[in-house]
Amino acid sequence: MLQHGDKIVIIGDSITDCERARPYGEGLFGANGKGYVSMFDALVQTEHPEMGIRIVNMGISGNTVVDLERRWETDVEQLEPDGLVICIGINDVWRQYDMPFVSEQHVGSDQYYDTLNRLVERSKPNVRWIVLMTPYYIEPNQEDAMRRTMNNTVELLRRSRMSMVHYL
Repeated sequence: MLQHGDKIVIIGDSITDCERARPYGEGLFGANGKGYVSMFDALVQTEHPEMGIRIVNMGISGNTVVDLERRWETDVEQLEPDGLVICIGINDVWRQYDMPFVSEQHVGSDQYYDTLNRLVERSKPNVRWIVLMTPYYIEPNQEDAMRRTMNNTVELLRRSRMSMVHYL
């Protein structure tokens, strides 16, 4: 999927953010943060240094898919990426459990899916590829309420099979 000189924007929540540089998580000295984005960048730069691939981390801790939609123009479209990686969803589910009485902060599974689908469709004409990383919640108890909600959200995404999207 990678071509010489590609710019890849990776957008999401704290799992993506991981203390990235502001305003753009790109470059040396930990600018891509301390998480999977920096590992991905290190792998690409080690395996394909001749390709000049740029990895830009645009994660923001605490974000939901609704927050992503608000900043999509500045944090994705204006950066004109060739490839796009989206990892969002844990806060969409978590708000229902850590703020149960603040319903205006809740993002239900239908709103989550519809918003994410809109962002994918909006981006398709402008990028060569999109990867959706399914959100996850590390909880071994399958009966845990939040774990069940997260599993249902992930299943909804996997069943949707948005075209032109690769799933991780």
